[in-house]
Amino acid sequence: MTLRPRLALSLAVALQAACTCHTESSARVGGTPAKAAPAKAEPGKLAPPVKAEAPEAKAPEAKAPADAPPPEAKPAVDEADPLGKRFVDPDWFRKEMLEGAKAMDVSRSERNEKGLFSSQILFELPAGTTSEQCADQLEAKVKGDVPNLKREPDAKAPGRLKISGETQRYRVTMMCGEAKGVMRAYVGYEWLE
Repeated sequence: MTLRPRLALSLAVALQAACTCHTESSARVGGTPAKAAPAKAEPGKLAPPVKAEAPEAKAPEAKAPADAPPPEAKPAVDEADPLGKRFVDPDWFRKEMLEGAKAMDVSRSERNEKGLFSSQILFELPAGTTSEQCADQLEAKVKGDVPNLKREPDAKAPGRLKISGETQRYRVTMMCGEAKGVMRAYVGYEWLE
């Protein structure tokens, strides 16, 4: 007979829990549960279970990655030229611009605060090429776009020739001369606007 009172007690606890759930669901007003005062336990009886309310979930705030540069650090985009087509290399600035020469190094500088940069190519010329022949080839390639080219001996290195000029948009600097027993040509230009 000791088994029946335990079974009766378990059944009473289960029914009480079911009644509490039914009472909470029927107390909904306009689709939201009504808040009820917590039930107090009577002496000798179990207190009904209390359902915990979930706190309202807040959407996480969108934050920029910690390593992202500040917006003002990016160069401004030209609304008239959003793809930067105005910075396309001049037609003469190519690795193949000098016949028989090998392009040893092609590089670009970082953009400055105005978004402008420079580009350079270092060539190794075929054996037997003189500084004058090198300068003649460079002038022939560039003169159509930069008519004011000026050739002069390089004051810092005897035997080298320096060729320079500019357009409204860029400045050109070219050099021909021997370095480490090999004839080399440096061709570079820098954007001015």
